[in-house]
Amino acid sequence: MGFIGIEYPQHWVGTKIHVGEGEIGGSIKVPIQFLDYLKERAITESCLQQKFSSKQVEVIDKTYRKDPDRAVISETFQALDEDVRMFGTDAVFGRKNLPGKDTS
Repeated sequence: MGFIGIEYPQHWVGTKIHVGEGEIGGSIKVPIQFLDYLKERAITESCLQQKFSSKQVEVIDKTYRKDPDRAVISETFQALDEDVRMFGTDAVFGRKNLPGKDTS
């Protein structure tokens, strides 16, 4: 994602990606509204995932188990890993999906 002609560039510190480097890191600053947007999207996606049928979940699980090496290097898995790091296992997977968790 990128922006052209930002109205308040001082609200975006440390976020410029330079050609050839391709990564950001360290101290960054973004508007709180952007973080709120990302959190809202994550919640929306989580709600959509919880609506997967048991058959859909089974197909996804079977695909991952068939070739775990491929699954681990996939962008989907990498994004999921970052979500867990940022928001925690409970937030990403929901308590009902955690082994050993009593949801009653």
